[in-house]
Amino acid sequence: MNAVVTAALPVFVLILTGWLAARWRILGANATDALNRYVVYLSLPALLFRAMTQVDLAHMAHWGFVGAFAGGVAVTFLVSFLPRKRGPQSLTDRSIEGLAASYANAGYMGIPLCLALLGADSLAPATFTTLLTASVLFGFAIALIEFDRQQTPNLPATLLKVGRALVRNPLLAAPVLGLAWAATGVTLPEGVDRYVALLGASAS
Repeated sequence: MNAVVTAALPVFVLILTGWLAARWRILGANATDALNRYVVYLSLPALLFRAMTQVDLAHMAHWGFVGAFAGGVAVTFLVSFLPRKRGPQSLTDRSIEGLAASYANAGYMGIPLCLALLGADSLAPATFTTLLTASVLFGFAIALIEFDRQQTPNLPATLLKVGRALVRNPLLAAPVLGLAWAATGVTLPEGVDRYVALLGASAS
């Protein structure tokens, strides 16, 4: 029980801190938009890039566990994504609902709980599911949203626009670049790694 409280309490206190800052108008009326843009364009891409540069599939990929996790995520996403009589009908809105329902808090609470309850051997699969959630699930939802936004009567033109939008999206480009760097087998220079780590840490 103590492990659950230790892992979960800081997250909820952080949410409360943000709510109080908005309530007391400490950050100003435009703070939410500015913070969101900072996270999307700077800190979260840095976090994803650095995480992917450290990927070692040979040690992290426990495929039975990953398959079970991915299956649960996929089913949850699909149930929330399917159109309903009452609820959002646009592809964008349904994609966001699916993402919100299926995005597990595998990083902030999952990893500490796994370490506390299952020991160090659980770190590799827990980390892999975090990357799976942050990269694959995010990427799939973003692709659906871009497809909805870029639709034209010409399907090839739509797909081309979607492809361009995805390439320019930092939340997709960053993990892909990180994985490409990992494939080289070269570690990031210490100064660069420290900078990216500090920038990525601010995402939380």
